[in-house]
Amino acid sequence: MSDIENFDYFKIDIADIWFCERLYFFSKEKDFVFASKLLEKTQSSILKYGKPAFGKEMRTSNESYYEQQYTSYVKNLDTLENQFAIDFFFIQEKCYLYNNPVIIKRNNLDYEFWFTLKLRQYDGKLSDISNFLKFQLKTNFSKNFSKFSIHIKMCIRQYPELLTSRVIETTNEWINNIENAPIKEKRKKTVIAPGKLEKTNKKKIDIKFDKKGPEKTNLKTKNKAVKKSRLAKIKQNIKDKNKVVKKAVLDATKSKKQSTTSNAKKTLTHQPNKKEKSKPSITEFSWIEKNPELKSKQLIFLREQLIDNDYIDKINLIKFEAHFNGKISDSIAINWLKGQFPLIYLIDKLKPFLNELIYTGKNNTISISKFAPHFTWQGNQIHIPNWAKVKATSHKSSGIIYKSIDMIIKNLRDIT
Repeated sequence: MSDIENFDYFKIDIADIWFCERLYFFSKEKDFVFASKLLEKTQSSILKYGKPAFGKEMRTSNESYYEQQYTSYVKNLDTLENQFAIDFFFIQEKCYLYNNPVIIKRNNLDYEFWFTLKLRQYDGKLSDISNFLKFQLKTNFSKNFSKFSIHIKMCIRQYPELLTSRVIETTNEWINNIENAPIKEKRKKTVIAPGKLEKTNKKKIDIKFDKKGPEKTNLKTKNKAVKKSRLAKIKQNIKDKNKVVKKAVLDATKSKKQSTTSNAKKTLTHQPNKKEKSKPSITEFSWIEKNPELKSKQLIFLREQLIDNDYIDKINLIKFEAHFNGKISDSIAINWLKGQFPLIYLIDKLKPFLNELIYTGKNNTISISKFAPHFTWQGNQIHIPNWAKVKATSHKSSGIIYKSIDMIIKNLRDIT
């Protein structure tokens, strides 16, 4: 186990688990019985809860791509290793991706199985087991510790071969610590005896009784006066707030009339009053290497080089690889720190490694729209028209950054 587990991600996600289990399969002694079971349950869950990346309708729009993917899938059905190596599968003329996120909850019949697989990832970081268990206790068991502890013990008993002894020991310690924790005593309520005072932080309550019963007071009159006073304050607050709102509307209207054409152009990048187009969950931006071990080596090298040279912000390896598998379901993008054209140059240079469908620009160069959903530029969303202009007007110079990118690509080609 290495930097492949997403320790800070506590949900039980099929995509997250499949990514780890596939690398475990190729890096350890192969258990074909378990691998076959995992493959069947993964495909079954994605088929039931996920959405296909595309279907037979693509034959009319891009028949060659559909046939190419389907033929590749059929060829890889000969061995279990080949089935684990590819990133997709076909069922009833529909293509499903393994990196399609599917969250498994307690009502799922295989929850114990998936829970155990996620738990065993924490063999690489035992200190986060408690955080994972607390999250599952809260989200799937409504903080019912009794039921949750029974569930954990059942998972350990059912799948002991999937967990290391130290994971089991750490998990049992967590259960024991909670079971043996001292119980906090509840504060006893004080009963006020007739004729006595109960002191509070706010006021004193004086309850008086005589032989005939509670002393009569004009409570109705007092209550009406209090309600009338409160109502007056509420009405005044509403008036004050209305004045503030009206002033804000007038100021906004005045500001809008005085805005220039240049200001209007700026607002094109973000207009909160208009519904923003939602990003697709899967795009054609994907790494084409079929061998999972080689693919992982390449992407690990690329990520390390980009971070070490301050080309991108630090980003979790799983999220980085997810983007190069076309996945953009989460809000974390790869943040490019340098100039605009160097990023375009980098992706054009990555052409031997990326899906050819993203190179639809002039002279088969990268189309900005194909990678824009996966990147931000210095923390801001990429504005496609502006970048297209940069691409058309900028030219590669002999700068150090381009030489550095060329060197990264050269070393990337040498990884085998």
